[in-house]
Amino acid sequence: MDCAEESCLPAGTYVDPNDSLGAESAEICFDDDCLTMKAVDGDDDVFLGFNRDDWHEGRDFQLRITVFDAEGQVIDSLSEQRTMDSSRCGCGVLFYDWQDGRLHRTN
Repeated sequence: MDCAEESCLPAGTYVDPNDSLGAESAEICFDDDCLTMKAVDGDDDVFLGFNRDDWHEGRDFQLRITVFDAEGQVIDSLSEQRTMDSSRCGCGVLFYDWQDGRLHRTN
């Protein structure tokens, strides 16, 4: 597969906010290092969602994502082992969207 670098977002972990589920905040954890954030706009509104931009090429880690509604109730969460890899089509991005109301790994 041929991947165009100009189509890459800046390196980071991105989560689609899914307005239909009322997502207001997300906690993204690399091992035990967690950060809770509100949705943010990307440059020129390229992306609206939750983005944790830490990137350490080649790092293996346990990724945990938990998405909350306005009342702080969990909408969904997932946990999986990942590696920060910017080679090939990965672009240095870990991207998650939604499928049938559940968090879904896109790449």
